[in-house]
Amino acid sequence: MSKGDTNIGQRAPLMKPGQRKTLLVLTAIVLAVTVIVFSVLLTVNVIRDRGALVSYSGVRLSEGVTNFLASSFKYDYMVYLKESGVHEVVDSESFWGSYTVGNTTYLDLLEAETEIYLRQIVVGAYLFDRYSRLSSSDRRALKDACAEVLDYKASGSEVAFNRLAEPMGFDYDDFCKGSELIYKAMMAQTAIFGPNGSALQDTDMQADCDKFLGEYSHVLLLMVRTEDDFVTDAEGNRVQGDDGSDERIPLSESQRAERLADLETIRGLIAAVGTDADSYMSPGAFRSWIDKYNYDPDNAVGGYYFYRGSEFTSEFSSALPTVVSRALTMGVGEFAEIELDGGVYVFLYRQEPQSGCYYSSAYSRFFEDFYGLCSDYLYVESLNALSYEVEVREGFYAKDLDLLPYNYDLYPNIK
Repeated sequence: MSKGDTNIGQRAPLMKPGQRKTLLVLTAIVLAVTVIVFSVLLTVNVIRDRGALVSYSGVRLSEGVTNFLASSFKYDYMVYLKESGVHEVVDSESFWGSYTVGNTTYLDLLEAETEIYLRQIVVGAYLFDRYSRLSSSDRRALKDACAEVLDYKASGSEVAFNRLAEPMGFDYDDFCKGSELIYKAMMAQTAIFGPNGSALQDTDMQADCDKFLGEYSHVLLLMVRTEDDFVTDAEGNRVQGDDGSDERIPLSESQRAERLADLETIRGLIAAVGTDADSYMSPGAFRSWIDKYNYDPDNAVGGYYFYRGSEFTSEFSSALPTVVSRALTMGVGEFAEIELDGGVYVFLYRQEPQSGCYYSSAYSRFFEDFYGLCSDYLYVESLNALSYEVEVREGFYAKDLDLLPYNYDLYPNIK
């Protein structure tokens, strides 16, 4: 380096002035293109979002898909009305404009129920996408189900199908998309809770199970017979006859008098609950009376658990319907009395359910279908909670559902 070199200790320039200018121009172009691309994507998203009549967290129903779902639901709702005893259900303006109760028309009901249905469909599809994904076999089943309708109704021609569906406002593409949403909503419950609620047996979900348990009516039953009694063996078990029914023996006069006196004592103790009487019916006292007259080990273990829809409750109700119906309407801490045929008196006391009792084999008769029922309960709760967050746009409310033809046969049988 010569003495005249003036660049000692200075960094050499990375590019010449002309090159720097070219880079700045290229950078500006890239930024401009990026802004345009993002603007286009945003515009497409906005346009697509505006085209959706119903949407929730990425699940959108276009007008065509909405029409498919609404027209299918309309037929189902008409069937429901007929099965509910509504006479002369016809798809006409005069019927939909007629009044039910007060100032409500059948069209008002149809619009409200259709909106609920669409909200639940998008929420169900969202929940499915959150917890699972369509497998290749699922997609194949959906494709085959739609193709089966296409073959049967339109000889495999989408053009012919679209002519059939045009009065209802959808086409084959809408039909396929709507069918996928229906399938997802159908399978969402299984995706979350497992088949028949099997995933609820995970200890992490005990709180959810206990929440559902609160829907059960946990009652103690005291049954006093005043005309006859069951024949029991040395171990206290009921003896059954050749026909399989429990054998009974008439009470003596002294036995009957004692039981009638006990009835009056029991009634007096129950009437004294909540008063300042010295003696009243406490849960412990009620159990002591059960011990005296009890012949059912399940009742001795901790009472009965009733829930509408459970298999055990249905079986019990077939024999003693009035007992079950009363048990389901009682409040916690409440006593009730029911008189049955044959001089049989049943006293009920409802208490709080015991947390986690569905895990105990002692209660297996009551809870064999507990997880499946709990799954139903929790899924409906999820749908109801999230449905309020669904956005329904004015385009749906502007629809004349009374004029929309119903769809009863363009519907896939998804296996």
